[in-house]
Amino acid sequence: MEERMCSIELLKRDDSFVARVVSQLGGKREYKSKGFENLLEQIFFDLREEFQEEFEVI
Repeated sequence: MEERMCSIELLKRDDSFVARVVSQLGGKREYKSKGFENLLEQIFFDLREEFQEEFEVI
């Protein structure tokens, strides 16, 4: 059975990148960065912390 854990929307605005993230635990939030790689790192670290317990191996 599939369950949506989060939704990520990536946008380019003028000279910056924007990510809109929605998850059950963290709610709605938006990230902005001039560099795409930096934007992905921000999202990665926040989601890793948010879902850490979901993916821990016992």
